[in-house]
Amino acid sequence: GLLNVFKTPLLTLQLLFHKVLRWLLRLLVLINLVSCVALSGLWFFKAMLVLYFLLFSTAAFGYIAERLGFAVKLFSVPYYFILVNAAATAGVIDFLRKKQIVSWKPIRNSSR
Repeated sequence: GLLNVFKTPLLTLQLLFHKVLRWLLRLLVLINLVSCVALSGLWFFKAMLVLYFLLFSTAAFGYIAERLGFAVKLFSVPYYFILVNAAATAGVIDFLRKKQIVSWKPIRNSSR
């Protein structure tokens, strides 16, 4: 009933964007990047490639800064954005490959 676009159009769109499109986001970003490279003769797509370069460069600096033991918010935000999306992409790929999910249980400390 919640996905009935005629009864609850706003809720249907919210569910669609939140639950469905977030799984496709990585694929859409990859398609966008490849398209920008293919169309890089046009100024708009050159600008998009510059923005992609800035995003990945600041993420790389965030990674390096974390490994060196200090955090710069300007670099750590793009780094964690890329990291979270890479992990989610790996999870989707594992799911599609039907990789077995291994779960673990924490060991309770018996001294308490």
